[in-house]
Amino acid sequence: VIETNASGVLSFVTLPSAGFTQGTEQATGSGSSVTFGSIPSGVDMIVVNFDDVSQTGTTDLGIQLGDAGGIETSGYIGGSTRAGLSSTAFETDVMPVMEGAGASNNLVGSAILTLTDAATYTWTFQSLLHGTSDGIFIMGVGNKSLSAELTQLKILSDGTFDNGAVNIMYQ
Repeated sequence: VIETNASGVLSFVTLPSAGFTQGTEQATGSGSSVTFGSIPSGVDMIVVNFDDVSQTGTTDLGIQLGDAGGIETSGYIGGSTRAGLSSTAFETDVMPVMEGAGASNNLVGSAILTLTDAATYTWTFQSLLHGTSDGIFIMGVGNKSLSAELTQLKILSDGTFDNGAVNIMYQ
């Protein structure tokens, strides 16, 4: 960027670095949840990336948000659906990424969380995933107001993870 001073002299201006900060990828080969902590102050957008994530059984997948007081487990408003199917889920304990995918249905895609209201710490959520074995697209939407600034998030399954990895990036 070029700017001018009051005398008409042009100079280059160095802009602050922009873009996303990449988190550390976490494997989803076992267990039922993955938590990303230490999200810095001032973050207003988070992207959660799912890479070949699968679970045992026919289970749900969701995201919970947290602040310095811990992960919040209620007060969510959201739903998810599987395109072309009549199954829909409405949730109040998670931001619903996916409902009822079959076992070993590897999921790829992203969930995007944006800070909608900084005064009430309200986050809006949308996700789009693809089940690689059944070819179904899975969509989720929702929102959640926290009691303080977001510092962590948790990806959790009703079953057990058995493949893949997740990561976040934020700005």
